[in-house]
Amino acid sequence: MVWRFKSSLGLWVGVGFCLSALLSCEPPPSKPARFPLSTSFQALEKRYQIAIYYDQLQKTVPDYWRQAPISFDYIPISEKDLNLLYPPIQAALAQYPDAVIKNNLRALGLAKQLSFFNTQYGATYTETQPQRNTIYLSRIPNLDEAEVYDYVLDSVHHEFSSILLKKYPFPEKAWRAANPKGFRYQYESSDNPGLTAMQNSDVHQTGAIFFSNGFLSAYSQASLEEDLNVFSGEVFTHPQAILEKARRYPRLAQKLRVWLGFYAGLDPSFKTKPLFQNLTKAGFRASNK
Repeated sequence: MVWRFKSSLGLWVGVGFCLSALLSCEPPPSKPARFPLSTSFQALEKRYQIAIYYDQLQKTVPDYWRQAPISFDYIPISEKDLNLLYPPIQAALAQYPDAVIKNNLRALGLAKQLSFFNTQYGATYTETQPQRNTIYLSRIPNLDEAEVYDYVLDSVHHEFSSILLKKYPFPEKAWRAANPKGFRYQYESSDNPGLTAMQNSDVHQTGAIFFSNGFLSAYSQASLEEDLNVFSGEVFTHPQAILEKARRYPRLAQKLRVWLGFYAGLDPSFKTKPLFQNLTKAGFRASNK
């Protein structure tokens, strides 16, 4: 799950935790609807062979999600807000080769607000089948329309990076090598590193002190997964910002090369995407070393 705020540096800082093992579930039933799904969303379903759920989400999750301590709850999304979420979702999915989405994402669940553990969260993902996974996203009521675009764009990449991390071999040794000598992720031994990190008052901190050590925020130091989540959201959502940081901070540059190597390894056509081409032209090439 993830909750984000926009820092003074313009970075959407992710705060969340993985519920993949805890929240695994069987494929949900056919999608109910209060109002017709727009033709735009129907086109996404057809193109990527995914399902999009936006009503009666309680029927798309396992029973124990609704029981304590998880206590899943949600506020249904309005038709207006549903359509507000379409542009960033469409833009996020388009940043991947179609096959990467088809092979690794089974559904999107959309809500106005999501609640887990009696706390508001922005997004989460769940592993539902070996090759199919679901991402749940919320509109977040207190965000204005201008903020929703970046927030949702970042959230898709943030959650999807966990799905990819769990399915494909990740160059963990190379990633960890970019961290300071002797560094250990603060909550990596915790069952829910992100949840534990959220209980720390300095979790939202960001800035040069973190960048110089190869992290984008205090939350990035919770575990390798959270580090990758925040990094992926920033690369896809604010590529120019991550490029500027990587040019200035060697450890972030090292992680950017490892990140490029991991994503390029998912599908060769990733290298034809504008993001990869622009980063390559700027001198950053894929590496797993």
